[in-house]
Amino acid sequence: MTALQDPRVADTIGVVISDKLRPLLEELATLRAENYMQATKISKLESDLQKANSRVDELEAYTRRDNLVISGLPVESYAEASSSTEQDGRGESSEGTEKSLLKLFNDQLKVNVSPADISVAHRLRKRGGSSAVNSGPPAVIVRFTNRKTRDRVYNARRELRNMNTRIFINEDLNQSTNKLFFNARHLVKSRIIHSAWTYTGNVFIKETSTSRPRRITSTDDLSTN
Repeated sequence: MTALQDPRVADTIGVVISDKLRPLLEELATLRAENYMQATKISKLESDLQKANSRVDELEAYTRRDNLVISGLPVESYAEASSSTEQDGRGESSEGTEKSLLKLFNDQLKVNVSPADISVAHRLRKRGGSSAVNSGPPAVIVRFTNRKTRDRVYNARRELRNMNTRIFINEDLNQSTNKLFFNARHLVKSRIIHSAWTYTGNVFIKETSTSRPRRITSTDDLSTN
């Protein structure tokens, strides 16, 4: 104990400890720097991935911009019924389906649509199960050659509310937008917001009956706080 009280001994021990710790401290500093660099790279990669995913969503939404999905359109011919069960969604357009669409657009919605305005139209394969959602006729997807005609048809969908029909016309949304719209409609049903709808592949809401429409792009935009 007496030796430890000697300042020269204490200094010597300090030097020894310092020499032993210095490499460890330097290694720790190096590891911290490398960890920071890796964290920065990961953060940048996550940001780039998010931007890439957003870009993919935008491109997918753009490719669907000329489409509409019609649910509840009756199957009016045997030929169409046969094609709707055989097609996998990649076949040529069904002539019977196109005739049913033209009848809906021109006679019920009063929108002048010619066969030349339709690029392709076919029934979508129904999902499995026997729920009420699957009990009706297969939905129809139609791609228009004329975007103005497509928009006139979509805007005229409100006329269906005044008819005794279970036909619905919706936009062909990509997966992320469809999920966002689903969440928005849930808030409408819960009476948290006033209304929600889509237009040109984007989701819009009104928080109250008198508020201005607002476009939303993520679930964060649905926050009512």
